[in-house]
Parts: sequence; C-alpha cells; structure tokens
Amino acid sequence: MVETTEYHEINIPDGDSPQATHQAFIELHAQLIRISERLNKIDAYNVGIYNDKIKLTPEGGLVIRLINATGADSIKGYCVTASDAKAEAVRLVPVDVPDPIGVFYEAGIKDGALAWIVVAGIADVYFWTATTRGHIARTGLTADTGEISGQAMSEAYPTSPFSADKHFCEVGHVLETRASAGLAKCILHQN
Repeated sequence: MVETTEYHEINIPDGDSPQATHQAFIELHAQLIRISERLNKIDAYNVGIYNDKIKLTPEGGLVIRLINATGADSIKGYCVTASDAKAEAVRLVPVDVPDPIGVFYEAGIKDGALAWIVVAGIADVYFWTATTRGHIARTGLTADTGEISGQAMSEAYPTSPFSADKHFCEVGHVLETRASAGLAKCILHQN
C-alpha cells in the first residue's frame, strides 16, 4: 500500500518581496518533489519499475524498446534477432539463423519506429504450427516443414544428442496448446 501525503495551496506573492516569492517557489518545488516520489512509488507498486527503454508487461514479460528494422510493420509474437544493418534495432529471425532475442510485444509498429520487444518472462509467440503445452518453442530450420521467418514451432524436448542448431534457435517453453498456427503463451528464454 502506498502512503498518502498531504498537499496544500501555495500563494505566490505579487508584490516586490523577492524573499517571499523565493520562499514560495522553494515550498512549491518541495511539493512537486513529494508528488513525483509518490507517483514513482505508485507506478512501481502497480506495474513495476520502468522507463522509456525497459518495462514489465501486465502479462509478466520483460520488454525493451528497440527499432523495428524488419522492413514492415511489426506482427505481435514474431521472433526477432539483432539487426546486422542498424544499431539498436531488430529484424525477423531468418530461417536457419540462431539466436532469437525476443518477440514483438505489439502489432502495427512501423518499420523504423521504436517497438517493445519481450526478451524474458511470459509472452505471446506466433507459431506456424500447432502447439503443445510443455514443448520447447524454437525458430525454423530448412529441415523443418513449413518454416517461416520470424515464426516459431512447437517441438517435444529432443533426446540426446541434442542438435546444437535447434538449441540456439530456442525461444522458450510453450505454456498453451493450440490446434493451429497463431499466438500461444510461452515463457521466453534464449540460449
């Protein structure tokens, strides 16, 4: 619970008393600091610590803000990796390329604009296949069937020896079963 603080009206004098005016502005400044501190506590209590580059989502994901450098509007849940052409930007994970760093949190973010990327925690991931709760989620390889850049597939935990290619394409673990392609909740982590 966030504590309450009393605030009161401050009268800024109209006269020629610089000392009184100065004192009123000092008191106003102190109140603004208390208000700011209270708002920060409320935000931290309700939705987590955040700023314009990092925050927690209501679903339980950790998101960071990077430039959408995919060449198109973002699609919620599509897997991304660091752009090799632009600083602080992401591109869709191409087929056969390991190291996804997260998924788009929102759809419709224009190419070249800042987009929230879920990098850990709970997120909706877009699958080109049906999903099974408890499987791993990973990006595609050419050996797969129907692979699409930026989309994931659901796959049972492989037996030993585990393919290094598949290991480094892992996005996380599937939390929902669905019968066809689309968004499914996952716990994200990258290898």
